[in-house]
Amino acid sequence: MNLTRYRWLWWAVTVIGVGFAIYFQLRPSATYEPFAWYQWERSWDALKHLAAYFLLAIAYYLASAEGNKAASFSRFLGFIWPVMLLGVVLETAQIWVPQRNFNLYDIAANVLGPALAWFILRPLGRMWFQT
Repeated sequence: MNLTRYRWLWWAVTVIGVGFAIYFQLRPSATYEPFAWYQWERSWDALKHLAAYFLLAIAYYLASAEGNKAASFSRFLGFIWPVMLLGVVLETAQIWVPQRNFNLYDIAANVLGPALAWFILRPLGRMWFQT
């Protein structure tokens, strides 16, 4: 199965995904309700964060694979850490954005999404890119 045939498309999805993450995490909320940074007010919000960063990591995995070879562990970690850092930085920046709430659970979801993607994609990558 050659999933890397359209690498340019996966790179485009990755770049667009990063743009969406930046936009949606830093724009003022239309339905702002203040709550403390440690409260578990909206569990569905953390699940959306987890899903978004999970999908972003999958797009990168498919974009970074070369030919019939799965992306190496070091290459994928080279992206996973910046994606995790992006999630932490964007969530922390919400402290200074009007009508936004900083939340530790969102940070955890932003970090857990790419990590979960790695643990799921690593065995699948071996199967998809067998030579």
